[in-house]
Amino acid sequence: PAGEAGAVNTVLLGREGWRGFNTDGPAARELIRQRLDPRGTRAAIVGAGGTARAIAVALRASGAEVTLFGRTDSRTREAASSLGVASRPLERLGRADWEILVNATPLGGEGESLLEPDRLRGRLVLDAVYRVPPTPLAAEAQRRGLEVIDGMALLAGQAELQFERMTGCRVEPGLMAAAGMQWLSGRSA
Repeated sequence: PAGEAGAVNTVLLGREGWRGFNTDGPAARELIRQRLDPRGTRAAIVGAGGTARAIAVALRASGAEVTLFGRTDSRTREAASSLGVASRPLERLGRADWEILVNATPLGGEGESLLEPDRLRGRLVLDAVYRVPPTPLAAEAQRRGLEVIDGMALLAGQAELQFERMTGCRVEPGLMAAAGMQWLSGRSA
């Protein structure tokens, strides 16, 4: 999946030499599967960078119909074409139908809104921005009754997978999330 996504976030040196992995896609897929089956759903992914690409690959492999939405049309089209998914300009996100919405950009990290609240009509929102308090997207989605996966949950999920790749051991559930929240709370003070 890292090769297909064109994005690596974990590098290990083993007997065979250097190997690269991406844990964002598998972590997002697992977090989403805990809430709904992505098969047959429409997934709108905002972004065309490494996280967006990794999640697009994971959701497409899980049977979702994936569309990338991006600010730079040429970059978004290129990423979508290489992944075998659709692309649209970001301006069209508000009119798109989706069950899963993924924000894989920094949008919202400074309190700005990604979508008008009345456009949150899907089933699940995954906002990869990790901050305290939650982004406007995550907070509004939660207020509207959608399933919400925030950036800290994604960060903790992919960190658990990285730890397992690096050590061969599973980490205690919740440990990475607690460590991440402690770290994030210390940064915002």
